[in-house]
Parts: sequence; C-alpha cells; structure tokens
Amino acid sequence: MSGQIRSPHFGEKDYDNDLECVWDIQVPVGYHVNLKFRDFDIETSGNCEKDQLMVSQEHSTRANSPNGDYYFLFQDEEKENPLCGVMHPLDWDSESNRIRLNFTTDSSTTAKGFRIDWEAKCGTVYRLNHGVISSPHYPEGYPNEEASCTYLISPPDQNSVIALKFSDFDLSSIKTSFGRSPCEEDYLQIIEASTDRVLYTICAGSAVPSDPMVFKGPIGLKFVTSKSFLWSLDDTETVKNKKKTRGFQLAYSISKCGDNIELREGTSYHTVVTSPAFPLPYAKDLDCVWNITTEPDRQLYVRFERMDLEAFMDCTADYVEIFDSSDIQANKTLGKFCGTMKQAPQYRIMSTGPNMLIHMKTDFNVNAGGFRVIVQSTLGEKDGCGGRLTATDSWQTLSSPQDDDGNYPNSLMCGWTISGPVDSQLRIRIDSIDTEQLEYPPGVKPDPECIDVLNIYDGQESFSPLLAGDICTSDNPPPKSLQTSHRHAFLTFSTDRDGVGRGFNISYKIENSECGGWLQATSDMKTLVYKGITKEENKEVDKGRSFQRCRFMIRGTKTEPVIVNFKQFNIPSKAEDCSDAYVEIRDVGSLQECQHPACAREPNQRKITKLCGSHVPNAHVSNTNTIQIIVSAGIVPTANHSRSMFKFEYNLLDNCNRTIDTNTIKSGRLTSPNYPQPYSENSTCFTKLQPSNQKMLMVFHELVLEEPNTATNLCEYDHLLFREEGTNGTKYCGTSLPATFVSSGKDVTMEFKSDHSLNHGGYDMSYYTVVSQRDNFIQFADSYELDGIISSIGYPNGYNKSISQVFTLRPPNSHDCSIIFSDVNVGLVKPKEECRQLAEEYIEIEVMYKGEKRSANIRDCTFSNRNPRELILSADSTDRYVKLTFRSDSKSENDGRGFKIRWACHNIGRTEAVLSN
Repeated sequence: MSGQIRSPHFGEKDYDNDLECVWDIQVPVGYHVNLKFRDFDIETSGNCEKDQLMVSQEHSTRANSPNGDYYFLFQDEEKENPLCGVMHPLDWDSESNRIRLNFTTDSSTTAKGFRIDWEAKCGTVYRLNHGVISSPHYPEGYPNEEASCTYLISPPDQNSVIALKFSDFDLSSIKTSFGRSPCEEDYLQIIEASTDRVLYTICAGSAVPSDPMVFKGPIGLKFVTSKSFLWSLDDTETVKNKKKTRGFQLAYSISKCGDNIELREGTSYHTVVTSPAFPLPYAKDLDCVWNITTEPDRQLYVRFERMDLEAFMDCTADYVEIFDSSDIQANKTLGKFCGTMKQAPQYRIMSTGPNMLIHMKTDFNVNAGGFRVIVQSTLGEKDGCGGRLTATDSWQTLSSPQDDDGNYPNSLMCGWTISGPVDSQLRIRIDSIDTEQLEYPPGVKPDPECIDVLNIYDGQESFSPLLAGDICTSDNPPPKSLQTSHRHAFLTFSTDRDGVGRGFNISYKIENSECGGWLQATSDMKTLVYKGITKEENKEVDKGRSFQRCRFMIRGTKTEPVIVNFKQFNIPSKAEDCSDAYVEIRDVGSLQECQHPACAREPNQRKITKLCGSHVPNAHVSNTNTIQIIVSAGIVPTANHSRSMFKFEYNLLDNCNRTIDTNTIKSGRLTSPNYPQPYSENSTCFTKLQPSNQKMLMVFHELVLEEPNTATNLCEYDHLLFREEGTNGTKYCGTSLPATFVSSGKDVTMEFKSDHSLNHGGYDMSYYTVVSQRDNFIQFADSYELDGIISSIGYPNGYNKSISQVFTLRPPNSHDCSIIFSDVNVGLVKPKEECRQLAEEYIEIEVMYKGEKRSANIRDCTFSNRNPRELILSADSTDRYVKLTFRSDSKSENDGRGFKIRWACHNIGRTEAVLSN
C-alpha cells in the first residue's frame, strides 16, 4: 500500500493561485502512514501565511482504560505546523491510520510545488495519553508474511508510567521457523525501550496476562510473524494473503510521575494525588515529585484515602514522604509512610504555609497497590481557621471564620485545640450553628446528615473519642452543654467547595475535675472503683447535662505495658454501639519507650476498645506503657437502680501467670506471653482455668513452638502442657494444630515452658464454657471478644453424628468486625447433587443486624469461587449477633472435616477488612 501525491502541474509548471487541494489517506487498522518529501518548493512567507501545505492526522480511539473502570473516547484532528519554503521537510510518520494533506495558495506568487511518496507501514510511535494498539488488519487476520512490526509508546516525560491491558490475543501457532528463538511460531514481545531489555515474550498459543501491566518509561512492542504455506490453499487472493487468526489488540494509558499543581480561587481548592496508574500496582524504580502550591494566605491539608505500599522497616524501600516546603528538605518532613491503611497517619497533616511537596520513591523489588490522597487548600490560623486556645474560669467564645457577607468560606479544614490547667475539665456550650446539610425526603434521615460539619473531640487530636459530631443546623439540635473528661478538647470545622451558612458560635470555660486522674501501675495488684452519679447527686450548675465524663490515665514503667482485669461492669447505653455511654480504653504511650516483648512496634498496633452494657469484659493488655480510660456514664435517677459503675484490678505485665474463673469469664482468648510477638526465652508460665465442673471447648488458632526432638519425637524443648486435675496431661509443640476438644469439667492448668535457645510465635487459642448440654445438643457460652476463633468439636478430624452445636458471637457493637468462614467442610455434596437441594447436615447462620434477623444454611458446596467467605458487620446502634448452629446427620458418606470460623474487629474508625482468609 503506497502512492505518490503531487501538487497540481508538478514537473510541468508552477502551481496555480487560489488553490485549495485536499488529499485524504486512510490505511487499514494496525498501519500508519509514512511520508517522504522527494521535492519541495512552496512560496516562502512568515508562518507560512501565504502558500502552505498542512499535514494533519485524525485520531479516533476508544476502549476501556487499563487503570480504571472508565471508557475513553478520543476523536480529534491533530495538525502539524504548516510547511512552506524550499527546505525539504523530514520524513514524517503518523500515529493514526488516517491522515489529511491540505494545500492552499493565495493570489500572488507561486512556485514549483511538491512531490511526496506515501506508504502504509506497521508499527509507529504513540504519544497520546490514551490509545489502542492493533495488529495489521485486526480483527480480519494479519498478513501471511515474514514481518517484524515495532510499536513504541513514548510519553513526553520519560519518567511517566504506562499501563497496558490486552483485549484480544489470537496469533497463528503454526511453527514455521524451526529453531528460531524465542518462539518458533508468531510472537509478541514487550520491551523496555531505555535499556532494550525484553520484559515479556508471548508466543502464539500462550496465555496473555489477564490483569493490566504497569511499566516505567517508554515501552516498545515487537510483533514478529512468519509466512505459512498452509494458508495458500484458500481460493481468493484476499484470504490467501492473510492468516485466519485475528491478531492482537491492547489499550494503553500514560500517567505522570509527579506534577506541578496549583490550587487557586476560580479553579479549585481540591485535588487528588495518586501513585502513577492507580489503582493498578505501581511500577518499580519510581521517583515522583508532586509540588503543590496555593495562595499565600492559605495552607494545605492532606488526607489519605488509600495506601498500599511495600511495608519495610523505617520505610526505606517504597514510601510516600510529605514535606512542608516546595523542595525536599529533611528538616521539613511531615512524615514518611509505607504499608497499608493500618499504617496510614490517623492525625491531620497540615502545611504551615502555601507549599507542600509529596515524594514517592520505589525500589526494584516488591510493588503493591499504590496510594491516593486528597489535598485541600484551606485558610490558616491568622484568618481564624484553627489555633491553640487557653480556657479560664470565665466564659470565652469561638466562632467560625467569616467572609464579608457574614458566611464562612468554602474549602475549610480548621482545627482548634482548647486547653485548661492540670486537674481541670472543659465545659463547652454550643450557642448557635448554621451550616450546609443534605437535603432528603421526609422520614429519611441520612447518616451523616451534615455536609459542612463541626466535630468536637474529648481530648487532643491524635487520641481522642468523639464528644459530639455531625452537627450542622439548629434543625438538628446540638447538645446544649458538653463536658470533657479532662483538660483538653479538639474541634474541627470542615466545609466543601460549595454551599455556605452563617457558621457556628461556641463558648467554653474550665471546671474543677470531679473524677479521673493519673494512676501508677506497679507489680502489685491495685484496684480502681468508679461509681457514677445520680440526678440527685448532680451539681446544681450541671442540671442540664445527661452524662458524667472522666479520664483515668494508668502509667506503667517506661518499659512495661499494663494489664487491666475487670471484676464488675455496668455502663448502660441507650445506643447499642456505645456512642453515648461507654468506657474507652486506648493505648497512648510511647512506642520508643515501651521495650517489653508485648509492646507495639507500629502505630497501628495500639489498641482502642470501646465497651458498654453489663457483660464483664475480658482482661485488657495494653501495647504501650500508658493507657487512657475515658468514661462517659449516664446520669440516672436514684430510683432507677442502674447506676453506672465498674471495678477493675491493674498491674504491670511483668509476669505471665494468671488464674481465670470461667464461671465469671465464660469465654475468652488465651495466648502465649508477648503474643503476637515471639515469646521470651527461659520462661515458665501457668494459666489456671477454674470451671467448677463445667466443661470447656478448647479451639487452637495458631501454634508455632519449637519442633520436637527429632530422635524421640517428644516435646522436650519449648512446649505447652495441658493438664486437667488428676491427669498427666498432654504436651503440644511444633506447628501442627491440635484438634478441637472438650474438657471434662475439672480444673485445668496450662503450663507454657521455653528453653534458652530458639523462640517462636507462640500460641493463640479460645475457650468456651458449655452452658447447656442434653442428649445430642450442646451450647457454648457467647463470645464478647474483639477477635477469636470457633470450630466444631473434633475439627479437623471430623465430628460426631446426629449432634447440634451452638455458638454465638457478640463482639462490641462499637467496632466494625470481619467474620471469615475459613473452612466449611460439612454436608459434602454427592456427584451430580445440586447445592440448592435440601440437606440434613448444615450450619445454620442467624444474624441480627440493624434491627433485622436473617438466617441461611451453608455447607461445603456453599462457598464456590463466586461466593464471598467474609461477612462484615459495621458498627451499629442496634443489638447485633451472629449465631451458628451446626447440625450433623446420621450418615457417614457426607461427613467432612468440620468447620472453622475466625473473626476480628477493627479499632474505632477502621472500616477496611483486615482478614484475607
């Protein structure tokens, strides 16, 4: 496919005046047009304003983008610079398969004209940020010939990232080039253009990657074909010259690695910064810099929405680092981050001025999903948006920023810290509020209700429970008066990019603390008793309040965490999610100071537990050397007989011995010392369970101890000895999980012993007291743990016939929880049996959630590749539980291993799933 274009009368005489000649050239899909200028003489003029030849190409591409669930459509005519004069233009290659040459002349001087050869060629250079690459003649079959076509995706910025995704790959697998490397049949290669290194070779008949691929810098594709004489048997010449396979087609997209971003009035005060090609895994060896600026009187706020980077000590492998400047300065860093959203900053990241720099760097090894952050330009402290305020015993006021019309501006992210003296509490009064809220039909109340919102936290920003939130208008009445548990409060006021109101006015002052304080944990057991007040005991000045708030801080030594054992607990809450009345236990100590093996190593390992109701909680072992206990207790009449109270004992975690009365704590979790950190060497720890003749179900989740003696196969080194009273007991070691079993009802001693040499991960198990047993029915105590495991009796070695086993999970309603069906191997399906057929052996799941009770039966065939194995229960204001009843039948042919189910609840504020299987 080729030809020649000549200007009118070329070779005979000069071209005429007042011409407008157009040549359209269109070649098949998978080809581009090459132009060679053989002769060229067009009247010379400034910017070729008189006579000129204009070459343009018409782009028309459409496909699903490789790096997102969107469809791109690009239709445009791209014009080159006009040509004139006597200098021969360089050869030119189109990116499209359709070009246009437009020759125009004026009414004055003429010249010799031009002669141009054109030819259709496969392969070209792609520079658009999205496009589609196809083999010649796709999908009608590519030429049956010896050929090599090279396609180059060459972004203007050589540090850009390119994503590719195949939509079709069908090459001839007939081998005609015997001995040829790398493939004897037709093939396609993906090549790193900067080094000429082959990244992928896909021979005909091989499977192409189903997922998108991501690469850094220019990428080449080399398509190699061979001539096959098998095709010459066709009758028509058209078919004879083509192979019967379709060829290939793929879509590509180009993403910048860094950028200069300005957030200005009139454009936008918001932007989104993502790793290149997000949400696809990022490329290796990246060094991307986003330099973000805003107006001089504003600051920049950053919030992570997604983060999945290689987790490495000190984030020295792949990381995102944020700087409070327009360049990379070590003393201006606002934090270096890696890992997942669990490691993402939970605090506000704010620049001190109008400049911020985001730096992403990756190495040559592991890559992951990338990151996505929201960057917002907001007013600063000098314009009344945020700051530090000191409270006194006199009322002071705080108002939202206002513009000339008396409304608050758009795009605000303000934060104020209000502090009083030691041993004081804050009284906060919301005098007025008027902000933008959602519009919704009558009887339908959204959550959250506010668009522009005021939130008030009980304490400093980084570790504080919400005191009042989703406050926007007087139609949604805010609390008249709020009381903090101690001397700090943190307020945030955030607004979006449109819609305004009058804002808020609050007043604040200090009061003397009536409860709470600092406590010192030692090796000796100490006791704390809290008794809430009644309405009759409430001070005259506080008659309007409904809750008493207190803060207790329990501090251990610098190196050891604290253990809290609840003895009594009664914190009634009208909201089942513990949002009004609660006890919140939060790790707030220094990670650097706490040196005990059980201490947290990462910020996300700090525990946050929120409790309410009358169930006595299990022991709480902190992950730092200091815990903060916030109490929000309802104030009730004396006649109510439901006074809030709790009692617990606390001491340092400096030994590993414990005694559990299972009549009081009917179910719980048992772990080796320091778990999930490795246990210490030369340790001997006793755990005593006192069931008072009640049987217990013992379920192991993890066992990672030193292996037995290879000569004797006995547990002679690190081991766990489980011994019931009057027996010699059983020793466990190595990594093989013991089968789930039921104790006899006698007292149990668990002795964990480690020697001086190797230490490992330890053990993690759960116990459940038998609360009801008759004939072929057994019911276990409800579990209130934040995480744990249950399994059928005997798992994974099978189960008894014709028995019902009942389990109920009641994790705290204030936490989001993931329930994982790790293994369901009961009621096996016979060949040709439909899974939907009624079965006599199954697990009945009953879920109470958001006020609705739902149930379903599951068995081995329920979970196929299409069915999720995870059930997520979000924090809810209604009672919730998951009840599982396993019913086995009398037959043997459908018996399996049994079942195992895990669950884990997230810290307050965490919403992403934490378990994978």
